[in-house]
Amino acid sequence: MKAQDVVDVANRVGTALVKWVPMERALTVVCVAAPLVMVVIDPDPLRGSISAYYSMAENQWFYVPLAIGAMLFIVNGITRSGHWYNWVLGSALIGLLMFHSGLLLHTVFAFTFFAGNVAVMIWWSDAPAEYRYGFAAVIGWIAIAMLAVGALTLWWAEFISLLIIGAHFLLDSFQRWDWYNALERGKNPWSRAKAQKASTR
Repeated sequence: MKAQDVVDVANRVGTALVKWVPMERALTVVCVAAPLVMVVIDPDPLRGSISAYYSMAENQWFYVPLAIGAMLFIVNGITRSGHWYNWVLGSALIGLLMFHSGLLLHTVFAFTFFAGNVAVMIWWSDAPAEYRYGFAAVIGWIAIAMLAVGALTLWWAEFISLLIIGAHFLLDSFQRWDWYNALERGKNPWSRAKAQKASTR
């Protein structure tokens, strides 16, 4: 096989991957799979938080998937106009990786990342308000129920956050679904609220 043939094959494969596995779907896989892989690889019982897996024996399974996820967040935030919040989340995830669990900076970056995931789906999508706030209410009641039975640990709270941002990216990747998309350039939760208020006058 000639060198040009190899390049042609690589180009075709790359084009197919971009078509069928856009960046948003890759992010969904990373967000959901990374913590589950850590749990499977680590011989210890479920740890108190996802961040606690930095000290697992095979801790490349902690650092590598989350580093890949951070880069995907940042690239998505830079390449998709108006999606600046994704590079903020990616930067926060890098900060989470750079500082060990227990340090104040780690806590700040972890809170920014995991709380930001939930905020993005509630406020930075164009889904109807009743869907967005209904979703927030469901998550709140699930958290309360888990707290009531003593099942809500920090690991579960963080994993639910990753499920939420994964669902956001997955829904946004289906362009034919016009009922759910991430907000585009020039739109934000505040401008949307002003427009809705003006339309009711």
